[in-house]
Amino acid sequence: MPSALVPPKFSSETRTDTFDMTPYLAAGQTVSGVSGQCTVYTGVDAAPSAVLSSTSSTSSSVSAKVTGGVTGVIYQIRLDASTTSPTGTLSLSYYLAVIPELP
Repeated sequence: MPSALVPPKFSSETRTDTFDMTPYLAAGQTVSGVSGQCTVYTGVDAAPSAVLSSTSSTSSSVSAKVTGGVTGVIYQIRLDASTTSPTGTLSLSYYLAVIPELP
């Protein structure tokens, strides 16, 4: 499963992390949709799924809109991209650290 590196985010920040899937697609294969999940890797958050606000895709990329989170927690976000021609699923995983707001 491919992994990606992303910078940490502030708990008040909402952003969209986008990943190019082209290196993992076969010739002629495209992304037809994406689903995702968010779990706690380290720390405590009673509702980690709320951090993954939404997912979206284009024919060659997947995106995760992330928001909120508990300061000090590291989340694992997994995106599962459905593909066409040939059909299948490509999964990508990354860790997202939530850091304190700057004074």
